Amino acid sequence: MRSREFRTRRRHSRARRGRAVVPAALPLILIVLPFLAACHKTAPAPAPAPPAFSYTIRGRIEDLPDPRRLTSELSIHHEAIDAWRNAAGEVVGMGSMTMPFTPAKGLSLEGLAIGDAVEFHLDVWYTPRIRWEVTQIKRLPADTPLNFGKANPPK
Repeated sequence: MRSREFRTRRRHSRARRGRAVVPAALPLILIVLPFLAACHKTAPAPAPAPPAFSYTIRGRIEDLPDPRRLTSELSIHHEAIDAWRNAAGEVVGMGSMTMPFTPAKGLSLEGLAIGDAVEFHLDVWYTPRIRWEVTQIKRLPADTPLNFGKANPPK
């Protein structure tokens, strides 16, 4: 027969196994957490950074976003952009090409069709990574001549 001391020790070790271990930092976390939550609620959202550069460009719509087609996007064959600046701010120009563009939140593409000549306003950010957004777009008359070619940046 087992001793009473052995049975008691065994019972206590089983009870300890089932208990959750409370970290020593828990009381501090419980004190600090409400203050962090209060600070988070009252702090205003940071204002979006203004674009590094903005351009008004003309081009022809090559593709429009369509929720039924997974790879569809706003794609425009744009004219050369002579005043295009790189991340360092140097005017380097950008030749004519077809590019995908992100429409700004809330920008309506209603009434536009593939093949339409358009004029659009493009905002460009270089930090924290390069991104561009079409903030305005309007259809031009169908007979608008577009000049697709190389850029001629000013020297």
